Amino acid sequence: MSSPELLLIDRLRKENVDQFFTLVRMHLSFVVDINTDDVDSSTDKPKQFRWNFNKKTKNSSSNSSQNSACNSKNNAEGNTITEEGMLRLNEVIDFLSKSDNVTQEGIFRRTGSLTRQQELRQLLITGSNLCLDEGRFSVHDCASVLKGFLAELPQPLLMDQYYQIYCTLASQYPPTAEASEPKLLTALQLLLLLLSPSHRSFLQRLLTLLRLVADNEASNRMSPDTLATMFTPHLLCPRKIGQSN
Repeated sequence: MSSPELLLIDRLRKENVDQFFTLVRMHLSFVVDINTDDVDSSTDKPKQFRWNFNKKTKNSSSNSSQNSACNSKNNAEGNTITEEGMLRLNEVIDFLSKSDNVTQEGIFRRTGSLTRQQELRQLLITGSNLCLDEGRFSVHDCASVLKGFLAELPQPLLMDQYYQIYCTLASQYPPTAEASEPKLLTALQLLLLLLSPSHRSFLQRLLTLLRLVADNEASNRMSPDTLATMFTPHLLCPRKIGQSN
């Protein structure tokens, strides 16, 4: 979809969210053999997508035990994902996307320093300056921290309620059938429209990074299959599936 089309779509969503979801569900039913009632149409989806970015309180350093208990409660409940939280991780994505970094061998596979990763996580959570271009953190540190945050989400980026629809798409439109591609792309675009604009934007940036990594397989030794194995749980698979394996 072009930028003007997305602007019109997002405008409709803001002005009449019920009509927006009704139209998306209707068009999705034209492409995928499903009942529109099977597509969750609740209008509070952004509240269901959570991240553990917590603001540090002013007195957090004076009472570590109280702060630890508070953090445990926050981690259990989850804080609604914010624009700021995604902007912080976008800094990491932009750093990894640089030509000298995306070619690093074993990006997303090698671990890096656990101590530096913990430090970077704290900087992200507290909103401190990351200073990624100063060489304080390695490419592998940043890649591991990004992957770690994705793994800690209580549901994948494409969201639990749409998992069965993606499975239906895979069976109805196998990638080996050329005639399937136009309908498959249309269905995927419609499903992505069900995500909030900020959520969709973050997903796009992440997928662009993974495409860059795959395009540089000759240098980084990270094939599309390897990346798919690593990131499918974060993108698509419900957490209960991961827990049962």
